[in-house]
Amino acid sequence: YDKLYSDISSSTTEYRFNPNQMTWDQHEAEAIAWGGHLASITSIAENDHVVGLSKYYGSNIYGPGFIGGRRRTDVTQVANEGGSDYWEWLDGMPWEFTNWSSGEPSSTTEKAAEIRNDGGWNDISYNSTTLPGIYKRGKLRFNPEDPSGGIFIGDLKSGIKNYDNIAKQKEKS
Repeated sequence: YDKLYSDISSSTTEYRFNPNQMTWDQHEAEAIAWGGHLASITSIAENDHVVGLSKYYGSNIYGPGFIGGRRRTDVTQVANEGGSDYWEWLDGMPWEFTNWSSGEPSSTTEKAAEIRNDGGWNDISYNSTTLPGIYKRGKLRFNPEDPSGGIFIGDLKSGIKNYDNIAKQKEKS
């Protein structure tokens, strides 16, 4: 079964490590069902946190697992280019921080990203490889100042947004 482990200090983000050996696409579908995406990594602190929680839950020898980086489909790819001109995060976060292992990314046919036990990243095939996955979403929490009883979630891009209004849900039922 998978494990939920959260937070980098005072963050509005939580993470889920799923040790099940699945493809990148299967993990992304699971992450969406959970309310997030495969994890974007935007700093060395977040990179270290993801590696730490993955190691804690016992990942395989190849690394903690899939993260939410993918090659962009709107540009001609270059094998050894790992910047924002060629890569993007599934959750829409800016591709500013990278931690590619030496010689990576290495192949235009490897269109997904994995994070390894040492924290370095590797480009890897979407669906011919199965690994654990690391998911990320905004942290669910109740806002007591909202008289409608709304549930809020940390928006990964811009702070806080109203994710679900319980009062409207009650009216529909």
